Amino acid sequence: MEHLAARWITRGHIARDAALAVGITAAGLAEIIVPLSSAMGQGSPVASSVVVVLVGTAVALRRIRPAAALATVLSIIALAYAFAPVYVQFWGGMVPLMLAVYTVARHEAPRLAWTMAGVTAALLLVLDLAMADLLDPNDFAFRWANAVIAFGLGRALSRTEAAARASALRARAAEESAERASATARVEERARIAREMHDVVAHSVSVIVVQAGAAEAAMDEDPAYTRAALDRIRRTGAEALEDMRRVLAVLRDHDAPEVFAPQPGLSALPELLEQAQAEGLRPDLVIQGQPCSLPAGLDLTAYRIVQEALTNVRRHATANLVTVYLRFGHAEIEVEVVDDGRGVPSTIPSPVGHGIVGMRERVALYGGRLETKAEPNGFRVRAVLPLDDR
Repeated sequence: MEHLAARWITRGHIARDAALAVGITAAGLAEIIVPLSSAMGQGSPVASSVVVVLVGTAVALRRIRPAAALATVLSIIALAYAFAPVYVQFWGGMVPLMLAVYTVARHEAPRLAWTMAGVTAALLLVLDLAMADLLDPNDFAFRWANAVIAFGLGRALSRTEAAARASALRARAAEESAERASATARVEERARIAREMHDVVAHSVSVIVVQAGAAEAAMDEDPAYTRAALDRIRRTGAEALEDMRRVLAVLRDHDAPEVFAPQPGLSALPELLEQAQAEGLRPDLVIQGQPCSLPAGLDLTAYRIVQEALTNVRRHATANLVTVYLRFGHAEIEVEVVDDGRGVPSTIPSPVGHGIVGMRERVALYGGRLETKAEPNGFRVRAVLPLDDR
């Protein structure tokens, strides 16, 4: 199963990553200032300290953009060793690099993860061959073993999580299939009952018509028969009325939306993204802020915006990657869908037509705003929905 990334980025995650980055930076600076034996070679304490701080800053962003964080760490290390006199450090260099490798292996798509692993391996090999301080066989084996372990652990966890998601999706699909089969059976049974009751009511009305005709004919000559006929009409009419109530009850239950047509919400986004993935896209879900319970109508509106935006991507863009952002604030929720497709040709005013109109109407219903923007390398849909009426 292809990778489907869903990174739940909360303030807690950001705080923990920041704390981890501060800890790594402090350890790297301690290597230089003390100095510790883990800092090898001859270097400038000032230049080495700058490298440690820059690398630590990149580590703080590892969860938000794993590949970009690793690329930044690799670039800083390569430029520093090539153009500045810096130490070869364990805490200030190797640890953040291995952490960035692990994060990419765990959270990025397999192709990108392996590509970044190849770039990292190439850089390590160049450094090992170019720097005398790195030629010790024990240090060489230690570095490469850690790199393999970091990448392997990240990929193993990624595959485990993907397998768990696939298993959950299969179980949910089986449950939904059983529910649909049960609902279909109930609908068919209620329709059969309604048809039978319709026949009963039709028969009762026919009896009423016949009895009314007989009573009218005998009204002057046989009052007793007329009274009996009217009594039969009364009783038959009461029974027909009760049968009609049963028919209407069955039909009302058949139309009940909470039983037969449950409306989706943001909790159904994983299934929607799985469907987009099956159709050739590589979707990415990024959730920022603290998710909260939304009113049913607002929840449905947010889901429909994502659904329509993904439909537009499939129909009108030659996109590979599409990222869905959900940003929860105190007073509003922001829904943003960005793809890396071809954008919008200048001769075409809008690639989505009625889809944009529908989204605008949904957003306007809740007093929000919708922004759509064609970019050189894709298209962006952004909706802001207020939460004042929660």
